[in-house]
Amino acid sequence: RAAQVDMEVVAYRYRILEAVCGKRRLDLLAEQIREKVRTRMAGGGGELAKSFRLFAANNGTIRYDAFYHVAQDLGVDISPREARALFGRFDLNKDGAIVFYEFIDALLAPPPAGSGGAPPAHRDASLYEQRHPTVRF
Repeated sequence: RAAQVDMEVVAYRYRILEAVCGKRRLDLLAEQIREKVRTRMAGGGGELAKSFRLFAANNGTIRYDAFYHVAQDLGVDISPREARALFGRFDLNKDGAIVFYEFIDALLAPPPAGSGGAPPAHRDASLYEQRHPTVRF
């Protein structure tokens, strides 16, 4: 139950940040990041894993700090607050990290209309993590 409460608190904080930063601004930033990563991935499927490794820590997840710094390295003009709010959109299970499937959904799938720019949440993160507790690259 404590983990559920923590995830709810994290989700609430992300929603507050999104409201403060503005939906349109975050939509624009998300699209800029998508386009920059897609450009770098133009070499094929292997480039997808390389792009993820740009972000990923040793445990195969992307943490906020890496997300923020790589967004800046890609040439996206993003503030720390905006990066945190955008990171919250991509962190489907609200555990503070983005794993590979969340990365794919966030950067390759267009956001559904009316979703606030969030990637499609068609995968249950907890089921994925039960089968694949750590994704390594």
